[in-house]
Amino acid sequence: MIISKVFRTLVLATLLTTLSIAQKEALLVGVSDYRGTADDLVGIDIDVANMKSLLEKWGFHTTILSNEESMNLSQQLDSYSALTKDDDFVFYYSGHGYHIKDKNGDESDGEDETLVLSDGKSNDLFLDDALYGYLNNIPAKKLIVLDSCHSGTAFKAFGDKPKPKSLSNNNAVDGVVKTKAFRPQQSKLNSGAYIVFSASQDNEESLATKRGSLFTNAFVNQFRDGKGKGLKLMDLKRNIGQEIIAYCNQTSSEAHHPNLSASDASLKYTTIGEFFKSKT
Repeated sequence: MIISKVFRTLVLATLLTTLSIAQKEALLVGVSDYRGTADDLVGIDIDVANMKSLLEKWGFHTTILSNEESMNLSQQLDSYSALTKDDDFVFYYSGHGYHIKDKNGDESDGEDETLVLSDGKSNDLFLDDALYGYLNNIPAKKLIVLDSCHSGTAFKAFGDKPKPKSLSNNNAVDGVVKTKAFRPQQSKLNSGAYIVFSASQDNEESLATKRGSLFTNAFVNQFRDGKGKGLKLMDLKRNIGQEIIAYCNQTSSEAHHPNLSASDASLKYTTIGEFFKSKT
């Protein structure tokens, strides 16, 4: 009898371990307070709040790094390396992006892409090589959403007219070559299944308003009625682009067009719901 009870206990423990619930972690980074004032952005706090609300509805535990907290991005990304291939991870960034001359010869276009972190006193360029390195150390299925752009000019926002998420030359760094959208290169992002949505195409500026960034607003809006999670990713991208164009037409602004990439081309024809249910 005692042996039987011990056996049942061991079997139950084994089953519970096997059926353990996958972890769902999300890191949200929003930077609006940059060195000086010309490059400050509006609506970034709204972006982060909207993404937090959406992801928590999906069952994710969210961690937020805002402004000066963004300077701890390396340490925070490193903390997710213990996730497994059966877990889910989301990385979201809203803020400035930039390009500098490539120093190690690993870029076909001679440029390193960067996110621009800041504590309001100094700007810190977070190179794509570093981002890829940390993301590759996270085995989980990854959804990466990047709402940033790169430009050599800055504009002030007036009323509801969008402001480009651009970094002015006087607050940047030496070695800028040209402007392009931040898009992870598939040759560098090579660990586990991933989906990447970015706000704009090469040489386009993504736009921010006091009510939130156009791309993030459009992304979140697709899921407000509960149907977005069942949309194929290509259809999701199309709908987001159409919403951005409609807003830009109303405000006489130049539209930007979202980009979608994935670890496997077939993933573009799946849904976010199916992606996070899949086993890799």
